[in-house]
Amino acid sequence: MTHAYVAYHHVRAFTADGRWMCFTGSNDAGTDIYAFDLRTETISRLTHTGQGGLAGVVARRNEALVLSADAYHLLSVPKGKLRRLTDRPAGDGGNTDTTADGRYVVAGYMETTEESRKLRGQPGWVAKLARLNLKYTFFTIDLETGERKDFYWNRTFPDHLQCSPTDPTLFNYIRYSAAERDGGGIWLMRTDGLITGSECAVEGGHHHIWSPDGNCVYYDFGEGPPWAYWRWHRRTRKTEQVLPPQEWNFHFCVSPDGHSLVGDGNWSDGYINLYHLEGGGKYRKERLCKRVTSKLRTEDMARFAPDGKSVFFNGIVDGARAIFQVFR
Repeated sequence: MTHAYVAYHHVRAFTADGRWMCFTGSNDAGTDIYAFDLRTETISRLTHTGQGGLAGVVARRNEALVLSADAYHLLSVPKGKLRRLTDRPAGDGGNTDTTADGRYVVAGYMETTEESRKLRGQPGWVAKLARLNLKYTFFTIDLETGERKDFYWNRTFPDHLQCSPTDPTLFNYIRYSAAERDGGGIWLMRTDGLITGSECAVEGGHHHIWSPDGNCVYYDFGEGPPWAYWRWHRRTRKTEQVLPPQEWNFHFCVSPDGHSLVGDGNWSDGYINLYHLEGGGKYRKERLCKRVTSKLRTEDMARFAPDGKSVFFNGIVDGARAIFQVFR
């Protein structure tokens, strides 16, 4: 491999048995999917197509969800057996996750126009795409049968879709629309598509992640960077600030026990940081390790191992991306 990286911090990377971490790596054929055995510290190559599109690991299963250009697939870990689920709809938006019971994919797709195709990847493309007011449809895919079912649509642009880690019917996303320059906050929705299942949890909130118990959503809030970091409680619907703006990081991940956060640094902070939350806005900061290089936004996506005893993060060595592990 010439480079390797784990996916977004909120995307599941570890199999249900806690033994394997799935990641993407490049080789002479292109890009494929690999698995790292946390017990033996060995690496297995799972695909050999050179077109690996890892969308995450399926909840409660030792399988990965793989997106090719035209289809959804399931990949067994560590055997590497690939099974095609169903076609990807035209205009597939890429927002994809699997439900807490490991039964369904939740995803969405936006109608496409010549203008929308030209916008993708340009600076500020998300806000520009939202202003086109195109139809966006949410759907589920049954992981056993491959059946796809549309359940809700609107004229907004959802981003950062994440299924609840404990409630099989619940997911959240950031909602953009033509009238919302920086996003309309974090919304909750249920896969039954009922209007009562769609509600704004946090107005103005953006980059977010569920707590492992599904009781809270952590998120950036403010006009930053820098941003303060907040927590929304699902049962009480109350919010509280857990970290001040001066402690902003590009991304945070919650520890398995819910007592700590790991952050991957910011423009001026060259460390992988551990924050022990003590309640009432109090915290204790620990610099877990110095980042391997000084390149901004390349050593990122820090996440806890399933046992909480170590942290994995992306980095760059001699121009090639790599994955690092640091023990607490």
